[in-house]
Amino acid sequence: MPPTLTQQARLDILERLVSSPAFRSEATIQSDVRMFLLDPELGLAEEQLEVELEAQVGQRRRIDIEVGCTVIEVKKSLDSQSVMAAATEQLADYVLTRTREVGARYVGVLTDGRQWIAFHEVDGVLREATRHAATVGTAGAAALLSWLEGVLATRTGVRPTPKEIAQRLGAGSSSHALDFATLQSLYRDSKHLPTVQLKRQLWSKLLHSALGTQFTDDDELFLEHTLLVNSAEIIAHLLLGVDATQLPPASLLSGSQFAQAGLYGVVDRDFFDWVLEVPGGEGFVTSLARRLARFDWSAVEHDVLKVLYESVIPATTRKALGEYYTPDWLAYEVVQEAVTDPLTQRVLDPSCGSGSFLFYAVRRYLSAAEEAGMSLTEAMHQVSSKVMGIDLHPVAVALARVTYLLALGRDRLNAPDRGELSVPVYLGDSIGWDQHEDLLSVGHLVIQTDEGDQLFPTELRFPDHLLDDAARFDELVETLVTESGRAADTRTNKLSEGTLRRLAIGAGDVAALNENFMRLKQLHEAGRNHIWSYYIRNVSRPTWLARDDNQVDVLVGNPPWLSYRHMSKDMQAIFKRLSKARYFWHNESTATHQDLAGLFIARTVERFLTGDGSFAFVVPNAVIDRDYWAGFRNGEFLDVNVAFTPSWDLRRIRPHLFPRGSAVVFGHRSRWATTMPSQILRWEGRAPAPHALAGEPLETLTRTPGTVSITSEADRSVYAPRFANGATLYPRALFRVEPNATSVLGVPHGRRAVRSQRSSTEKAPWVNIPPLTGIVESEFIWPAILGEHIAPFRILGADEFVLPMTTRGNVLDPSEPQIDRWSGLADWMRRADDLWREHQNGPMTLLQRIDHMRTLRQQTPIPPLRVVYSKSGMHLCAAVLTDQRVVIDHTLYWAAVSSRSEANYLVGILNSPSLTELVRPLMSYGKDERHIDKSVWKLPIPQFNIDDDQHLLIASLAEDLTQEIAQLEFASKYFVTIRKNIRAYLAKSTQGETRYFPYRSSSYITEFFQELDTDWVHDGSTRHRLIDHLMSPSDAMNEGPDRPNALQQLNEVLEREGFEAFYGDDRHCYLRHIGTNTVTVLQSNPHRPLTAVEIQRRNSLAAYLDMCSEDELIENVLLPLFRQLGFHRITAAGHKDKSLEYGKDIWMRYTLPTQHLLYFGIQVKKGKLDASGVTKASNANIAEIHNQVLMMLAHEIFDPEINRRVLVDHAFIVAGGEITKAARNWIGNVLDAAKRSQIMFIDRSDILNLYVVTNLPLPPGASPKPTGPWGVSSNEPPV
Repeated sequence: MPPTLTQQARLDILERLVSSPAFRSEATIQSDVRMFLLDPELGLAEEQLEVELEAQVGQRRRIDIEVGCTVIEVKKSLDSQSVMAAATEQLADYVLTRTREVGARYVGVLTDGRQWIAFHEVDGVLREATRHAATVGTAGAAALLSWLEGVLATRTGVRPTPKEIAQRLGAGSSSHALDFATLQSLYRDSKHLPTVQLKRQLWSKLLHSALGTQFTDDDELFLEHTLLVNSAEIIAHLLLGVDATQLPPASLLSGSQFAQAGLYGVVDRDFFDWVLEVPGGEGFVTSLARRLARFDWSAVEHDVLKVLYESVIPATTRKALGEYYTPDWLAYEVVQEAVTDPLTQRVLDPSCGSGSFLFYAVRRYLSAAEEAGMSLTEAMHQVSSKVMGIDLHPVAVALARVTYLLALGRDRLNAPDRGELSVPVYLGDSIGWDQHEDLLSVGHLVIQTDEGDQLFPTELRFPDHLLDDAARFDELVETLVTESGRAADTRTNKLSEGTLRRLAIGAGDVAALNENFMRLKQLHEAGRNHIWSYYIRNVSRPTWLARDDNQVDVLVGNPPWLSYRHMSKDMQAIFKRLSKARYFWHNESTATHQDLAGLFIARTVERFLTGDGSFAFVVPNAVIDRDYWAGFRNGEFLDVNVAFTPSWDLRRIRPHLFPRGSAVVFGHRSRWATTMPSQILRWEGRAPAPHALAGEPLETLTRTPGTVSITSEADRSVYAPRFANGATLYPRALFRVEPNATSVLGVPHGRRAVRSQRSSTEKAPWVNIPPLTGIVESEFIWPAILGEHIAPFRILGADEFVLPMTTRGNVLDPSEPQIDRWSGLADWMRRADDLWREHQNGPMTLLQRIDHMRTLRQQTPIPPLRVVYSKSGMHLCAAVLTDQRVVIDHTLYWAAVSSRSEANYLVGILNSPSLTELVRPLMSYGKDERHIDKSVWKLPIPQFNIDDDQHLLIASLAEDLTQEIAQLEFASKYFVTIRKNIRAYLAKSTQGETRYFPYRSSSYITEFFQELDTDWVHDGSTRHRLIDHLMSPSDAMNEGPDRPNALQQLNEVLEREGFEAFYGDDRHCYLRHIGTNTVTVLQSNPHRPLTAVEIQRRNSLAAYLDMCSEDELIENVLLPLFRQLGFHRITAAGHKDKSLEYGKDIWMRYTLPTQHLLYFGIQVKKGKLDASGVTKASNANIAEIHNQVLMMLAHEIFDPEINRRVLVDHAFIVAGGEITKAARNWIGNVLDAAKRSQIMFIDRSDILNLYVVTNLPLPPGASPKPTGPWGVSSNEPPV
């Protein structure tokens, strides 16, 4: 037997397969394919799996390669269509024969080494399911192996990590392609069957209720959901160690194995078991089980079904459906916060999704039970009554049930003392959409079984009190379905007497139950059966939980985020009615922003929460601070009050957790309503990895207390109603134009040749339409400004648009004859209208689009002065518009103003950075605050008053800035860059600042000398002299001589360059480098006479030198001093290991103006240096210093910045005391001339004078202590 492939052998074989030169035979390619299949990545070692070469099938036919349930046909080349057709026909014969002989579904693979094509059988014909083009190299080998493994399903023991699940089962895998293709063919052949139609209809109805208009009733989505749920139900078996490959398909999808084991509610006959009722369905389930059995599901520790869902359903589909699952770490944190007493509290997630919150609530209960010493039998008996879930999404319910098993764990479930257990996750409507119409009506649970008018009753009605005992009700429903099924096509028309006695049915209920019996019998006879037991038992659970005795203590979860605009018409009507009843409805203008989340929380609190129960829900961030959520935040629900507690604000977490900013709201039922507080806990930082294990420390996130800004109508500016949105000039490709070339004959006067101006930002479907061209009357070619044309204080031009509007404001309809007066416009608009109707979904006409809510015609007659500002962006931009021909797009807001002063006043306020910061918390947001809209007017911006000096000052400054910015030129034409450059310019500008000194930057000084025709450029070297002059206490303006405001204003500018200004003890102003603490001073003379203050500082430092240690002398005195003198890379060697010092205490370097480097070593002694021996006062002998200096000069040092070893050029001998003349002479005599020139001395006097004249801060401990009233450094009187 050949050995398994090495990495190099794998690459060599792949290169031969991909290249496939003409001289290679089919047999050679076949041999290489066989060798590649024995790669260990495929798990096909010969002793484990049979790999047959030239396996015989039927008479005189041989399969090239057979692996498990896959046959592989190898050809020399598949480039020829005729060869391809013949090979496919031959492969089909093999696949069909093997399927008949073995009784299992077979897959066929056709390959020439380069192309690999997998087929599945549909109605006796092979159809392509997936293909792969092989490429050479490591990446090519990995891709081919992954594709083959998905087709062959031969690996075992694969760990079900998120990466492996996505790669082997996700939408891009060959495994998924094959399974989905098979499912498609099964559905295509059987979708006419009544039972299949019924299950698909019920699935569609539920998702319409859950998702509104975001749900598209699509066969492909139904099949994806079928594949997901079937997979989840098979995984449920594998989780518990059941060999799913050995079970009958009907058992896998009905859950009979779980029922026998006393585990109920794990797998049920549901909408997605239709595959068992169609020809070929059982083979599909068996094949699916074989693929899923490749994984080792025994050690899964996270919500793996969520990963599977996100891998199978494309991101675009999930976005369209609004389906976003809560990250595990957040679900864990919310459960930890909300569930405070897990052993006594009953927890419900009324919108459980895939079960993330259930997972951590179950784990929290089991941990508490274990800590309390509770037996496994008791804990497992209690858990299903302590943690429950409901969801209206049938796929979510199936996934959540498996997640519940994951939370319980294989060991507990397989324990012999486990006892019976029911998984309490139900398909149900938590909000109760149909509570008045058909779900619970006049004391009955009502289930609709058909749509439209029928000759027989279309409802199942159960007396309300039968739901008191949930287990008894489940048994009653199951019996009704079973007996009515037996009675189909017979004369039996009621429940048996034995059943009535066994279930103790009262006489008053018999008639209603017999009506249900007859309805179910009719459904059986119509082939619309197999679903009603599951459906009735599940949808009754919300009604059961709403009873006082069954309510829960904690509600937790992530409710549906469904905007009003995405609800169906029927749903909108009910939502509006229920919201108004609770005073949640804000007003019609904000209707599109209203969201289902608030009503969902209110309804679940009203229905399911006990009188003192609490709740925690993940919600859109708008809930905690938008004005249209004020009704919800009041805490007054329908006949129920809640007391809100501080929320969590999650908007600052990156990457974003959801498409919109999010928060978590907390509260509890209360006798009195408590409004949601403005105090919040703000979460910021990087979110953990999407599938990171929960419970780990959140080291990348911070949590700090904060507040949110909530405005009221009373706070709004008087300008709010004056500003309006521009016209919706979209799609741009139909309206925005540019000049078009004409012939030498030109065009008639008053007309222009134009064509569509295209843009790289266009989106489908408009990016694919052909450009329009035409000759249009000039009066209908309007200049228009968009958001990209606005920068702070400046209009950046305009684009031209063909608009069907006269100068009088009459908007012309392309379908009306009036437009024919202008033939060019009529032709253009009718062609644009045709394109609109061809590509646009919805009833809105093109004219209604551009003039929606009269936003186009209300701009005329165009006023002479308008203020415009950008609708969205991270920074607000505004400008004055004076062109009376310009039309304004919907990406801008505008208002007419009465005077230039008022226009400047508004523009000055709107462009101020402080206003952007103030309005940001009030802005609408998705992932970030980018939608300014009219949020700015939530601030109390006062109306312009010509008698107010502040208003006039703002207007004057804005006018000055407008003139300045109008003169600026920009290298880039991109509006974002231009806005950024203008903001940078404004940040440096002193316009509008209160002036405490006439500050001028380096550029102003340079500009001054350039105007004098000199080439001198200010490099900052004289900055200190200028600032010391400008900051003289005698020149204070608008403040006292300490000049705190001037200092603050100066430092705001200097900090950009890394400096700060400060006053020294001599009352002169100095600059200090923030990073190094180096003080910028003029060259100081240490030998000049000292001032009285400097003498005092010198004496304090001298006293410090007497008391400090040698290490303190180095760290606190010498290092700061040498830095100040211009030396850098100064490193203290320390005194812990004398052998490593090589005669130096410090080494440093000095950069010359030529950029050459000089290196210095320093030998430091604390006391006096003389030529005698060591004295009793610890004065050092110069001979000892001599030896250390020689060692220093001879030893190389390593400079990491230039990555070289260098010798010290000079040596400083530094003493904290005196260096006597005898010591200096002695060392001069023992050194030769070369060495003598390398030595320099610094003694106590030098240190004191240099330190004082450079104005360095005194070291810690050197500053004189403040004295108390008794002349000592204490407030206590002397004893």
